[in-house]
Amino acid sequence: MTRARQIANFDPALFATDVPVAHGGTGASTHTANNVLIGAGTSAITSIAPGADGQVLTSTGSVWQSEAAAGGGGKVLQVKSIFDHAGQSFDTDIDTILTVQLTNVLSDSTCIAFWHLVIKLTNETGNAGFEAYIYRDSTNLTAGEGSDPSGPVSWCSSGESPGYFNWPLSGQVEDDAPTTGTVNYYLKGSRFADTPIISAGGVSSLTVMEIAA
Repeated sequence: MTRARQIANFDPALFATDVPVAHGGTGASTHTANNVLIGAGTSAITSIAPGADGQVLTSTGSVWQSEAAAGGGGKVLQVKSIFDHAGQSFDTDIDTILTVQLTNVLSDSTCIAFWHLVIKLTNETGNAGFEAYIYRDSTNLTAGEGSDPSGPVSWCSSGESPGYFNWPLSGQVEDDAPTTGTVNYYLKGSRFADTPIISAGGVSSLTVMEIAA
């Protein structure tokens, strides 16, 4: 083809609007910043916006979408931990001691909470006691365990002798049905019902890890 023939076949109308796919264009006049461009056959090109923090571009087999990163079985996806040594007094209510928040939790993952607590029982009349619990948001994950149906994950008692007692408590709770997205895990404590003595909290720590299915 001669240059004269090329010029004769030139169609200036192609450059007056969006250049269609059939003529080597994208069929779109603008592309949103930071979006990923996706082919659409003979139609105008499409795009996918960035997902939430930590998400990746994933194929469903037919389309692409932003979603949480898939993990292999047993892979640790995230770990959060908190430590405190401030004293805390407890009554018969179930009070929060420590909170760990996980984000972007997957629906099919498992979360495991590890905790440690040293409780100083201040006991002047005898029979002071303390109970520890692990909650996911408003759900008591230790329900049905421990010394009563309300479900302390662990407990200690000074017995009938007055005095001061330091009790180390520790354990772990597995949550195989975590809430998708943002999840709060709580280490909570309470003194025994009707016990007139207050339990003073000591050193405490709470670690929660999310493990892929």
